[in-house]
Order: sequence, then C-alpha cells, then structure tokens
Amino acid sequence: CTLAEAKGPGWVVAFGDPAPRAVGSTDGRDERYRRDGTKNWWANVIVKMRRKGELRQILLMDGEQSKDWGLDEGMGRLAKLAIKWHANEGYAESTSTPIYLEKFIEAKKEFGWKGFVIGSRKHMDADDRLKMTYNARAKCGYIAALCDRAKQTEFLVCDSFPKGLLDILLGQLRGFMPLPDGRTGIPFDDLVNAVAFATDPYFRM
Repeated sequence: CTLAEAKGPGWVVAFGDPAPRAVGSTDGRDERYRRDGTKNWWANVIVKMRRKGELRQILLMDGEQSKDWGLDEGMGRLAKLAIKWHANEGYAESTSTPIYLEKFIEAKKEFGWKGFVIGSRKHMDADDRLKMTYNARAKCGYIAALCDRAKQTEFLVCDSFPKGLLDILLGQLRGFMPLPDGRTGIPFDDLVNAVAFATDPYFRM
C-alpha cells in the first residue's frame, strides 16, 4: 500500500525485538543452531492497525535492525521511531529479562514520547501485556498467525517500509518451518517476530 492509502483512522504501535550488542539469544540456543557463532539482530518496526470493512488490517509502515546497537541505543531508536510515526503504544519483547521493559520506559521519558508502554502499569494487570508471549511456542504461534492474516489480505506492507528490510522479511516468512522444540526454523527471525507481535489478541481492533 502507499502512504496515501494508509492514511486515516487506525492504531499505531512500535514493536521491538531486542538483541543488544554482545548479546545473542538468551540461552545461546539460536547461535548453536546456526553453528557459526553469529548473534541475533535487534529489530524495531512500526505497524498501523485499522478496520477496513470486515477486515482487521495490519499495515507495516517502517522498520530498522542492527547487530551493533547497545541496550540504550536500541531502546532510544525504538522510542524515536514511535515519535516519528506518532505511535499510540509500544512494546519491547521482555519475557527473557525485565530490563528491556525498564529501559524502554526510560527511553520513552528521555525522548519525550507520549504513547503508552505495554507492560508499564505498576500494579499486576493481566490486561497490560501481550497475551501470547508467555505461551509455549509463542514465536511460532505469532508467525503462523501473521501468515494467516496475509492470506486473508489483512497484512499489507506500505511503500514507506525500507525495501532492503522487506526482502529480509519475505525471506524469513518463506523460511518459516516450525520445529518441535519451538524454534521457527529460520536462522534469523527477529524482524518477522517483531512484526508478528501485531497479531496478539491484546490488540482488539
């Protein structure tokens, strides 16, 4: 879709799948799977969710990724991406460590982003978190849901999304092959995982 076609009512969300410099996956499993010692990418994306008739569309608006961002820089870039696109909410995957949530909240304050950080309510609130992140095989579930939404023309990529990243994203989607241990079968799946967070039932639009 074009930026002109993406205009109008909707809900904009910034998603991050953190992988700070000098840190691979939480337990090194992905690095062992690749057998080359390489680390994961940090991926940040912007999606817009909207209703169009009976369709609940996910529009992929922008994104970036790097293996070189430190924790503060990566979270700062996610906050600045949220500001650029006037995001209503933001989510940094933090099931592996709560420091990602804490650092995203710090970046929100530092850069003056006015949106809501999912998971930041001070009291325990089951509604203030993505629903599927704590499920077994959550990553595979998210990506499978994104593929289903694409088949229903409910996942669209806007022309504002970088072409180089689109090629990477499509390659990751084509390589998706769920494995019994919960891995996706994709050597690097950070970009598609960040995008697929948009399929979580938390977002009721």
